[in-house]
Amino acid sequence: MDRCWGISATADEGSSTARKTMEYSTVPRALGKRHASIIPVGLDEVLESENAAANITRLGSSEEATAKPRRTRKHRKSTHVARKEEKERLLNEMAILNAQLESLKQQAMASMDHVDQETTRSIQVGRKLRYTVHRNQQKFGEVASIMSEISLCNAQAGSPLHDKITLKRDQESRRKLLRELKASKISKGEHFLRLRRPNTNLRNICDEGRRFEMGNGDFFSERLSITQLKDARSVKQIYDLLVFYYSNIEISISEKIGHITVRLDDDAGSKSIIQNRLRSTTIDDLKVESNTIIFAQFYEQREGDYGVIVLDYVEDDEKYPYQRSECLRKDLVAVMEVRECPQSTKDDGKTTVVLTRWVQNKLRRPEFPVSIKHWNGLCEKMDMFVKTVQLSLAEDLHIEALGLGMPGN
Repeated sequence: MDRCWGISATADEGSSTARKTMEYSTVPRALGKRHASIIPVGLDEVLESENAAANITRLGSSEEATAKPRRTRKHRKSTHVARKEEKERLLNEMAILNAQLESLKQQAMASMDHVDQETTRSIQVGRKLRYTVHRNQQKFGEVASIMSEISLCNAQAGSPLHDKITLKRDQESRRKLLRELKASKISKGEHFLRLRRPNTNLRNICDEGRRFEMGNGDFFSERLSITQLKDARSVKQIYDLLVFYYSNIEISISEKIGHITVRLDDDAGSKSIIQNRLRSTTIDDLKVESNTIIFAQFYEQREGDYGVIVLDYVEDDEKYPYQRSECLRKDLVAVMEVRECPQSTKDDGKTTVVLTRWVQNKLRRPEFPVSIKHWNGLCEKMDMFVKTVQLSLAEDLHIEALGLGMPGN
């Protein structure tokens, strides 16, 4: 049968076709497209060959699948989806941060409120303290005013250390009276200085004083000072120096102040009881006189050595009377104490000698006229001698430290 037209083939054609089929069957079935188009093949053979090829392909595919697993392709997000998700994540993070910021703000405001309350309370307490201190200062001012009035009354009534001393003309009675007074004067001076000296560390410098004019025209001055003499070797050294100065006081006044001073008395019976009857002439040719008794006592004790010097003026002296019509009268009352100061670590074990002085001067208004200028000049120089004694002590201690000797040695 002719494949093209569906016409039955002849016997010769059938045999020829069968022969060709046998020939083609010997040819490999896996032919390319070119051979398949050239060599005619039966429909069954073509189907069979296609099935075989499909089987071979499936077999190869299964072998490849078993040999190497096929990689799955990842799903890729589009750009706008990725950006949308990133935006949502950032918005959520920003919301969390804003919430934390609000929490911190609330905490800060709460702490600021607490600080403001503390500050307000501190300001109120400070105001109350300032007000209290101001009131106390006013009260202390009133007390100071009262004390000044009391001091003025005391000055008018007399010094607490002063005893009325009247000396006769004969030498023996004078010496006897002064010897009897010494013990009471030293005891009174020690007691007064303990009460008058502030309860502070003796290593701290102290210098206080007041000066005023009394109702009767006399000029009054009072001074308390605490001085540390670190160059001193011992208490006895300073005590001896002070006794030497007051034994030769006329020389010191002439040298340090410039007033020509002479001693009128001639009694040097004891080193612990000294009388200084002095007359000085100032640059302005004014004459100033004084009559002072010095009582000195040194104690050697296990707790520490100390010395006491008390000065008091003579009220009336038959042998050396005051010349009121010619001279201005100057009265001096004082107490001095020399003792060791407790040692400290800063001094490296060295002894510090402390000199405590309380001095009261009174310059009496004279019976004869004196110009205001000259009177004010004398009032200004009233305390000068006490200051020169301290300077002389420092100078002599420095000279001794240099090995040049001391006065009186």
